[in-house]
Amino acid sequence: MVLERFVFVRKLCSDALKRQPFNISELVSLSKKDITKTLATLSEARKDNDIPDWGVVKIASHALSTELNVDQVEQVLRVHYEDSGGSTRLARKANVTEEQIVAALNRVLSSENGVEKALRFYKILIDLKFCTNKDRFIHPIIESVIEKNGLIIALDCLNKVLQFGKVKSLAVTLCTLELKTFDSRDLLLKNQVVNLIEQYASSSKDWLIGFVMLANHQGVKWAEKLYSKNISLDDKGIRYMCMLSEKIKMTEPLNEILQLAVLLKVPETSKVQIYEHLIKINGKKKQFEELNRLADLILAEKSCESFAKPLYLIKHFFKCSDQPLRPKLFKALQDMS
Repeated sequence: MVLERFVFVRKLCSDALKRQPFNISELVSLSKKDITKTLATLSEARKDNDIPDWGVVKIASHALSTELNVDQVEQVLRVHYEDSGGSTRLARKANVTEEQIVAALNRVLSSENGVEKALRFYKILIDLKFCTNKDRFIHPIIESVIEKNGLIIALDCLNKVLQFGKVKSLAVTLCTLELKTFDSRDLLLKNQVVNLIEQYASSSKDWLIGFVMLANHQGVKWAEKLYSKNISLDDKGIRYMCMLSEKIKMTEPLNEILQLAVLLKVPETSKVQIYEHLIKINGKKKQFEELNRLADLILAEKSCESFAKPLYLIKHFFKCSDQPLRPKLFKALQDMS
């Protein structure tokens, strides 16, 4: 009995050693040109190699956006699902990043009949445990639907996606919908979005709605609204708004907060956080004029030394792009060192 068990374990170890990680990058590149050959090579490689999840997802998205239909792509993903654990798979342990899932969805969305295909593709990815239902994946789909089909269909689409699985947060998607419906005269549409905010963002609705009001230059009105409800803009609210600003790539709300800092009673530590987020967003876009404007605002602060970190961050972006620092900023940094 002991001998039989030893032989069995040894065989398992031997099989595991035979299966090697597979360099799938060349196959992914091939999938852009010849899907049929790619899938044949993938099928053969699977016999003796461990195929990474991300590679299969990328190949599947290329296939769906070019030659194959959804059912055929589902079969490709299902074969990998069965080969990599089947029902024992855990989505949180899938070897594919959120960025790769978003890229795959965007690839499908940009193809003909992209929205319909992307919805089914996303459902398959969730069902086969390549990912879970997340705001980060829902947002590009809803954005695409708004652009191509309008808000009414986007809301119907969102309700459909919410049936795919539990969602922890919908902050970015809901913020996008609120931004789009802010000036709408369609009360039914506005109420639908408000109801979704109440359902999925009740604890942060004041910050989400505030972000949208700030984006529409209604900061004073929002400040009055907070005052009437005896609510203060705290660090948690600032972090939430910085998160939205970073993910939606919208800087107006944070700039508005800086302008209304006295009225909103924004503490110094929160202002540092706001400056850092604005610098990162503008720095990545190489908006050097805006970085210089932010530097002037920081240097005008009463205790400039408390804002050393944002100033050094500005220096970092200028240095990375071989851009010279203005004398005023250069001197301020020298004085701090």
